[in-house]
Amino acid sequence: MSNELFEGHYEYGELLGRLPWQASIPIEVRLHAGRQEFGLLPTRLDSGADRCYFHRAIGEALGFEFADSPEQIGTGGSRVPGWSREVEIVVPAWQVGGEAIRLSATVCFVDGREDLALLGLVGFFDHFVLKIDDAAQQLWWRRRR
Repeated sequence: MSNELFEGHYEYGELLGRLPWQASIPIEVRLHAGRQEFGLLPTRLDSGADRCYFHRAIGEALGFEFADSPEQIGTGGSRVPGWSREVEIVVPAWQVGGEAIRLSATVCFVDGREDLALLGLVGFFDHFVLKIDDAAQQLWWRRRR
């Protein structure tokens, strides 16, 4: 696939100190829910994650309440209590016409690792066509039409 078919290019090698054994790509995003914002959050693009996952504390900072019974959400080969909520994801490093990419997504807020912040297949990857050259630590992207 020719690189000219893509809207943007992203070099990810040094941004978040990626370790050689990590299979995910580091990227910073902002999350919005209504008027609340959780600014510049280090996350990872993870094609092995079926959904987008964030720690429950991030959802609470966005103003979500988690009084309702949690779903049992699969993550990392196990099931954990979690809650699905609709957010806006902003990717400052990916821009078209000087404007950061924004997308609406259902993400899962879960208990567990406090550093959990993954962008997975449903909620992120399904918005884009991606070409990844991991040896060069580069990614090309375009939004799905």
